Amino acid sequence: MLLASFSVSCNNSTDNRQIDTTNWAKDTHQLFLKAQNYYNTNQSDSLVSFAPEAMKICEEHQQWQSFYDIWNLLTENYVWEDEFDKAVTEAQRMQEDAIKRNSKYGLFNAYRALGTAYCYRENHEEAVKFLQKAIDNYVDIPFTTSMVTTYRMYIESLTKLHCYEAADSALHNMKADIDSSSHVSPSNPRMWANWNFYYQLDLAQYLTANGKYQAAEQALDSCDYYEEQEGGFLINQMLICTQRSQLARAQKDYVKALKYSSREMEISEELGDNSSKMATYTEIVSALQGMGRYKEALETQLEANAFNDSLKSANNAEQLNELNKKFEVNELKMKSEREKMQAERTQLYLLIAIVAIVLIAVIVFILSRLQSARRLAKVIAQKERMESELSIARGIQMSMVPSEFPQREGLDMFASMNPAKEVGGDLYDYLLTGDKLYFCLGDVSGKGVPAALFMAQATRLFRAIAKQNHAPATIATRINTELTENNEQGMFVTMFIGCLDLLSGRLDFCNAGHNPPVIGGGEHHGEFLTMLPNAPIGLWPRLEYQGEQIDNIKARALFLYTDGLNEAENRQQEQFGDDRLLELLRNTHFDTARQVVETLNAAVEEHRNGAEPNDDLTMMCIRKQ
Repeated sequence: MLLASFSVSCNNSTDNRQIDTTNWAKDTHQLFLKAQNYYNTNQSDSLVSFAPEAMKICEEHQQWQSFYDIWNLLTENYVWEDEFDKAVTEAQRMQEDAIKRNSKYGLFNAYRALGTAYCYRENHEEAVKFLQKAIDNYVDIPFTTSMVTTYRMYIESLTKLHCYEAADSALHNMKADIDSSSHVSPSNPRMWANWNFYYQLDLAQYLTANGKYQAAEQALDSCDYYEEQEGGFLINQMLICTQRSQLARAQKDYVKALKYSSREMEISEELGDNSSKMATYTEIVSALQGMGRYKEALETQLEANAFNDSLKSANNAEQLNELNKKFEVNELKMKSEREKMQAERTQLYLLIAIVAIVLIAVIVFILSRLQSARRLAKVIAQKERMESELSIARGIQMSMVPSEFPQREGLDMFASMNPAKEVGGDLYDYLLTGDKLYFCLGDVSGKGVPAALFMAQATRLFRAIAKQNHAPATIATRINTELTENNEQGMFVTMFIGCLDLLSGRLDFCNAGHNPPVIGGGEHHGEFLTMLPNAPIGLWPRLEYQGEQIDNIKARALFLYTDGLNEAENRQQEQFGDDRLLELLRNTHFDTARQVVETLNAAVEEHRNGAEPNDDLTMMCIRKQ
């Protein structure tokens, strides 16, 4: 979210300054600067405590601009502290007060505060409504940085709602207001540059959203110019990198996007801006995905998750320190009291301990014998119950995959699944609807009960979406949308999804990060299928999967499998391997699809030579005459 805040430097000496009663306008402004110092340095408690008293002084002397400015700081402080209800309540109170006093400046601040709260909550419909009111009430008031911020949130919300015409109009108004305030330039050229910098930045974002990439590049070049005029602040350089990365991703130039996001990460680390660093991780992952570097994207996502966890830990530690300060715990005094009490009790405990040791020795001997017997019985009972429950779970899981296959002339199909543990994460399924055969085979990350639950969800989604006669790529996209929602454990599934037209022999398919199938026929009598590099399902939301097709696979067997086949290990940890798989399929005569699967199963067992399975093994063979 944009929501850029503008800081104004303030003199910390105002903390101990006495109010000059001969010039209340000047002194109430000093009160505002002190409140702003608390706001800019994240001293939330100090601001909440200071604001009511400062507002009371402003009200007594009818200094309404400082009065509403301080009130607005208090409201926005609640927004950034994620206390949305408090922020809205304060803004509504400010609105009622401004209406009672007939103050346009007060109404501007109230509506701006409400718009800020809703924009922060991504409720852009409400944000637009209140920010429009704020702009409408900014009449006969000198143009300031507050108005620039208001325009920025207003344009952002309109763009998010795809109201591009209204956003374009707002940009024109923002530029006109900045130009009409040209009197600022001689007296404060940095502020003038700052306003134009943010206008060009918002313009670039708007043009990027509308696909006007060349114009967006020109706007960003203008940002570079005004950034230099303003003084070369790192925060502005980071904002430019963010927008250039967004523009590059929109143009699908992921190499350039990665370059700017990497520079953005360097600046955020230099500034110590952890929130920007988390957002930049997301941009880098997106760029790596676009380049097809899914392994690096996954590693970066895991690094981002670890960094986020460290931030939470640091925040918890900081909150604990603040709590200790609040209660003013005198650790030295407590330690002295504990030592004194301990000394007084030591002699008594020593006497009691001597007597107790003798009694305990006797009792422990008796109880240990009883407890050992009970513990052994309990362990045996728990083991039997777990084995029973896992056996039931295995039965339930195996009932979820088909054990019978279509009996249709010209179609030969068979599949099998062997979990490495009692339950596993492999899956396969099919749906015959009219003259179309939908089928899938997949492998969930991990093994055991969590993988089995994820497998059940993926299988259910495949069947439900396939019933709607969608293309395999659409099925993969919609399954990904469902599985990425609330996927806090970061689980994923690789899948091959196909749709075979039983009349024409046409095969439509989508491979989501799965092992390439083997297709029969051709010059070498069987080869691995070459496919597009789609990502696994469940890792990243909003992916659009790409599908492919083969015009006719009649008389060509299609063999699908999970990596429990080619990566099966023997006692020496030697893998079965792709070469052995191809050799068997090319040089063995098969009469049926079932014979293909059973022959490969037997070959894997022979290769293991008694070694425990290291992964689930699932295979499927389809032949269309």
